[in-house]
Amino acid sequence: MPVIDKKILAIIPARGGSKGLPGKNIKLLVGKPLIAYSIEAAKKSKHVDRVIVTSDDKNILETSAPFGAELIQRPAELALDETKMPPVIQHVIDTLKTKDNYRPDIVLLLQPTCPLRTSKHIDEAIEHFSANDFDSLLSVLVLYKQQFVVENEKYLQPLLKERPNRQDRKPVILENGVIYLTMINLMEQGTIVGGKIGYYPMHIADSPNIDDQEDFLFAERLIKGSRDHE
Repeated sequence: MPVIDKKILAIIPARGGSKGLPGKNIKLLVGKPLIAYSIEAAKKSKHVDRVIVTSDDKNILETSAPFGAELIQRPAELALDETKMPPVIQHVIDTLKTKDNYRPDIVLLLQPTCPLRTSKHIDEAIEHFSANDFDSLLSVLVLYKQQFVVENEKYLQPLLKERPNRQDRKPVILENGVIYLTMINLMEQGTIVGGKIGYYPMHIADSPNIDDQEDFLFAERLIKGSRDHE
């Protein structure tokens, strides 16, 4: 295992105002609160220094505590529908600086809605990030699929006139929202993904991001299915 001599701060942002699936962050998924999957994965990482849950919601903070996360109460003005992620992360950084004189080298952003992400994924992404000169890194899906655009709001139009075989296609790289790594200097400029951007490919089965009830049921089936084969 490579030795990484940098302080890595994992931040799990979980506001209480979900519209697609109310209360989703603490909703029980196969017997465990959804947010617990992200906390446990971060806590099991070989490289993560600290794990923070930031939330405006008392129930989310109380639910997170038994799983070992440090808790930061987020101001209401940073928990609105239109709130962007950089100021939420900066609030955590500023709070830890004031409270503990702690400043990380790398920020690891983990959305709490990705329960199939494991500590192995996190460690592999961190090791890849640290072994290169990236300023930021995001997890992605790499697909070798034909691409189309919608024409006249009705018809599909292929981007390529010819239909090449799979081995001749350029990959389609899609952000999956599961893992983000950012150097602190870039993060303090208000940017999560920028500079020299690296990527960590993940399998689609490890990439569900829960926004609504259908997503929740899909993740539930995947988790139950993986346990059946252990």
